Amino acid sequence: MKTPLILLVSLLLSTACLAQNPVALITKIQGKATSQGQELQLLGYVQSHQNAILEAGSQVVFSYIKGGLRATAVGPCTVSLKPGGPELLKGSANQLSVLRPESRRGAVLPDHLDLGSGGHLRRGELALHISGKLLPGEQTIVYSALPSFTRFRLTVSNSSTFEDVYESDDLTAHSVTIPQGKLEPGQTYDFLLQGSTETGQNMEAEKQGVVVLSQDVADKLEALQDTAESSSNFEAQTELLAVYLKYGLDLEALDSVQKLLQQSQDDRLEEIKNVLLSRLEYKED
Repeated sequence: MKTPLILLVSLLLSTACLAQNPVALITKIQGKATSQGQELQLLGYVQSHQNAILEAGSQVVFSYIKGGLRATAVGPCTVSLKPGGPELLKGSANQLSVLRPESRRGAVLPDHLDLGSGGHLRRGELALHISGKLLPGEQTIVYSALPSFTRFRLTVSNSSTFEDVYESDDLTAHSVTIPQGKLEPGQTYDFLLQGSTETGQNMEAEKQGVVVLSQDVADKLEALQDTAESSSNFEAQTELLAVYLKYGLDLEALDSVQKLLQQSQDDRLEEIKNVLLSRLEYKED
């Protein structure tokens, strides 16, 4: 299995090579398609006026970063991705279709993806499986520990005032729910997990800072979430994954990428999943 660092470098290089002046994000690809001598890949970017060449039997969906356009091209054909919309250079008119889904109106996709780095659950440690960003509302917090740890306690404090806003009872399960209203949008909080063994050994996991995103961000995501969750539209689900990655919502992104992998065993999705697992401190198999 590749190390997280190698995966990270691979992801960043593959994204950067096409993201100098990106106009669209590839949200679905079947078969083979190339541009400037390189194969296109899922969640890769296409620059303004860049041509995409699709082989026979292939299909690519280009989701425009701004404006909400979603273009579907079916090979064999050649398409130029212009700022105002795609232009068919080779092929017949029925090989290119363009629509603007209602859920994409006013929604801007990220113009770059930067996953950052992750860590590992090392021997003797506790691990909080939490991302650095959370959406407002009720939160279910999941954590891991070696089998010798039997009791846990989670404390959440405001990073600015140092006031404790939530403290759990002694826990035996590996998850706890923080009620809605405890964490305010726009605030930063420190999460501290403590564990103890039956022999009396006590340990603390490294404190983690978490930002609760604004309600405005949550509202903007709602339409994309509703569309992706109510349909099996692969490109809509990929658009949502890209937005989750943009905002650093790793838990939601992991759930999203796992659903996509059930539909397509894409290497790019597998790499993203592994990086997210690392970031969320899940132990490697």
